[in-house]
Amino acid sequence: MEVSITGPVTLAANRFSARIDPLGAELASLRLEDGRDLLWPGDPEIWPDRAPLLFPVVGASPERTVRYGGRPAPMNMHGFARDMVWKVERAGGREALLAIEDTPQTREIYPFAFRLELSCAIGDDALRMTARAINRGDTPMPASFGYHPGFRWPLDPALRREDHLVLFEKAEPGPIRRVSLPSRLLDRRSFPSPVQVDSLRPRDELFEGGALIFDNPSSRAVWFGVPDRLGIEVGFPDMPHLGIWSRPGAGFLAIEPWRGLPAAEGSDGELAERPGITLLAPGESFACTMTIAVRPGPSWA
Repeated sequence: MEVSITGPVTLAANRFSARIDPLGAELASLRLEDGRDLLWPGDPEIWPDRAPLLFPVVGASPERTVRYGGRPAPMNMHGFARDMVWKVERAGGREALLAIEDTPQTREIYPFAFRLELSCAIGDDALRMTARAINRGDTPMPASFGYHPGFRWPLDPALRREDHLVLFEKAEPGPIRRVSLPSRLLDRRSFPSPVQVDSLRPRDELFEGGALIFDNPSSRAVWFGVPDRLGIEVGFPDMPHLGIWSRPGAGFLAIEPWRGLPAAEGSDGELAERPGITLLAPGESFACTMTIAVRPGPSWA
């Protein structure tokens, strides 16, 4: 049943709660029963976001411009879905459904009839989010989607940043991709992976060149935290790419499942040719699921 909600949507279980802001359908908090929030709170001087949703592009476009059959249109970093107010179509207790659809304003920069919906469900120790992009028009629609949650680093003020690890479900020998600065476009080169077998120790110097981009990881989940302490497991069962990002010295680590990549350096911005793009036929859709679980170690250990 459709509900009328203008403020944040709260989903609550016995030991865990989440709050979702209709502006951008952004995850605004991820709170344990002891009151501790695991999500970065946002800081306009460092990184103002918390967990934006990325659509219809992931990452940067050449000179903030995309092209459709050669016709240019403006496109901000990560698209426009995060700047729209989402309609809360269902909410109550442990589940919610939010959605946006094309408008005259979106069609000026993205000339496609679309629906993007986000379904959320919370359990006692995990949040599941599934986004579905639907082509409602009569022409093929190029689209990407990404999650961009930023977690506190350290997760607990009593812990040290340098003791945190990112553990991958499987060995990730690499190579990885990076972006070129200052354009933030995808570098066409490959780079050695900083992952040691299945373990990454995040440190500030890793992020001086922007995000670490795993464009074809074997893993479908990663765990972030200090061994033998409560940490966060992020699952991305149907998303082919993963970004891990921070800013040197900042108190967050972003773990970002993606379906799509930034535009490649030297490209003209043609959206249908963007790396990782999905071209949806009329009536087709794709779904992207992310799970965030709170546990003292990875589920595969």
